Amino acid sequence: MIGFSEGNGHPFSFSAIFNGYDSGEIRRAGWTVIADYLDRQDPHEVGVPGVSVTAAWAPDRTMAEALARSVLIPEIVEPQDMVGKI
Repeated sequence: MIGFSEGNGHPFSFSAIFNGYDSGEIRRAGWTVIADYLDRQDPHEVGVPGVSVTAAWAPDRTMAEALARSVLIPEIVEPQDMVGKI
């Protein structure tokens, strides 16, 4: 997942669709509306077997860390570090 812009929660919601998520962490990151929506879904319909978001970058490291904790992304990287990995 590359990037983040203020007011746009798509990095959280889209990554959650693939990886699953931690509702409490999404809420702590300020995306209550996304956590509420995800929490209403059947847990068996969240996550995509065999596909995952494995790395994240955002201009603000703190936001990248919140994203990674929230949607189970194992690695925070610089954009150039993703070349050859995705």
